[in-house]
Amino acid sequence: SIEKKRQMDYKSYKIIETKCKRSIKNNQKAEGKSMKNQRTKCKGIKSKWIAWKLRKEGFQIATVEPDWHNPEKDIYVFEMVPGFQEALDRILEERQQNKIKYKKDK
Repeated sequence: SIEKKRQMDYKSYKIIETKCKRSIKNNQKAEGKSMKNQRTKCKGIKSKWIAWKLRKEGFQIATVEPDWHNPEKDIYVFEMVPGFQEALDRILEERQQNKIKYKKDK
């Protein structure tokens, strides 16, 4: 199924689901809401290549955090905005096709 394939891709490319604080603090102050109530769904991307491709597609990195399990690497956190999931799936599919093509060429 598509959902099972997506989970395998996420595991192999080290994509994690997380909640992040809203990046625009001015809006929070204007709305009068606390940071606790302003959590949004986000995805943490451990691959620099995938994060770079997402940035090229126009998605902004909300925050960059250190990876607790591998401190010399970073996790790039993106907010789940409309169109993000489709772009991520397309990038992962492209990556998978490139791997298959590379193996055939060898």
